[in-house]
Amino acid sequence: MLRYNPSDGRVRVNFLHPEDGSNTRQFDTNLGLGWNNIVPFYSESNNQPHLVMYNFASGKLTFRRVHPDSAGTDLLKTISIYKGWTHMASAYFNRTPYLVTYDSRYGHFNVDRVSKTNDSLTSVLKTNIGKGYTHIIPYEEGPSRYLLLYKGGSGQMRIVKLTRQGQGQSETMSVSTTFTDGRRAGWSHLAYLPRNGRRYVFGYDDTSGKAKIWQIKSRGTNLEGVKNLSWTAGYTAITPYSVGSKGHLLVHDMTDGRTRKVRLKENISGFQTVMSGNWELGFK
Repeated sequence: MLRYNPSDGRVRVNFLHPEDGSNTRQFDTNLGLGWNNIVPFYSESNNQPHLVMYNFASGKLTFRRVHPDSAGTDLLKTISIYKGWTHMASAYFNRTPYLVTYDSRYGHFNVDRVSKTNDSLTSVLKTNIGKGYTHIIPYEEGPSRYLLLYKGGSGQMRIVKLTRQGQGQSETMSVSTTFTDGRRAGWSHLAYLPRNGRRYVFGYDDTSGKAKIWQIKSRGTNLEGVKNLSWTAGYTAITPYSVGSKGHLLVHDMTDGRTRKVRLKENISGFQTVMSGNWELGFK
């Protein structure tokens, strides 16, 4: 898992041991200040991890390759793109990586295919999906690719499907809504969690500590509440990851270092703690 300290530019990669909850630091380096989005993606050719790093104010976007032993990174290329993307995420079709970008101020929404050399982008979709979304979460169901969208201010939940047409230079992509409805406003964190072949979403309010688990229904047609939970308030970074098909969360408070690794229980009644401790402050 890659973690970034926005106050001093340090970047760390930790290997999270699934067996005993321990961690091994793979590398600790400084990649500079001002990165508003850092998005991992995997190369189409050999599944090697890479990074896209983006600065909101300047539009600078940097491609980096992570060493096979996760002991550092190599700079591939820096390019200039649109200034002001507030959200970025990676998505895949048949192992090909795509970069999803969104501007919550104006509603601009783009999807770009990452080149085979992992250092450039080709546009396949430019559209507008509306202003104000605070979370964009990609997920997969078989060969289909979906995005869960949420507006923290109003509570609107929306699921959209990405569909490809054509190949190569003639490739395009379309986006269609499969579900939209109102939910509770104020979730500060949302995380996608798979379990037992099903798809779930975890929501957390860092002010109150309220938390909730929903199940995403097949073909993105609904989002059904499963369990209400009560957590400690104040967690500032919640990152999902999977061990096999079991969804986990790394939960961290940047202000006091509280850190937990938890696993979604098989009966979806809550979480089992895998590790609890204190990590260095400031990383997210």
